[in-house]
Amino acid sequence: MKRKYLILLCLSLTVSACRQTVSETKNQNVKPLPAASIAPTNSNSSFPVSTPDATKIKIANGKGIVTKINLDQGSVELDHEEIKDVMPPMKMEFFVKEKAELKVLKVGDKVDFVLEENFGQEKIISIKKTN
Repeated sequence: MKRKYLILLCLSLTVSACRQTVSETKNQNVKPLPAASIAPTNSNSSFPVSTPDATKIKIANGKGIVTKINLDQGSVELDHEEIKDVMPPMKMEFFVKEKAELKVLKVGDKVDFVLEENFGQEKIISIKKTN
């Protein structure tokens, strides 16, 4: 019996707290957002659609040594030097824009490459064997 009264008391307090919050909200002066600050939406969805920001794309030159090639996936693993303003030296797999550029490379080749970083996604847009 005490349990029922306790539950009833909790529900009453919750309902009264909600009423108070709603009435306080109604009395506030709510100003609409300017149209320019509202994100565009997809016509099939009410979620905002992100628009590409060209200022977020970085292009950087790099040098490295080929350690693995995957022609099927279009990727190359490189043991590369520091790529200024992008990443420290490391061994890493990158996807390439043009798979055909991988056909002339072999493991152990020294390469120069151009890397595109777009919102944290890196892709090699050009890779060439060096002497």
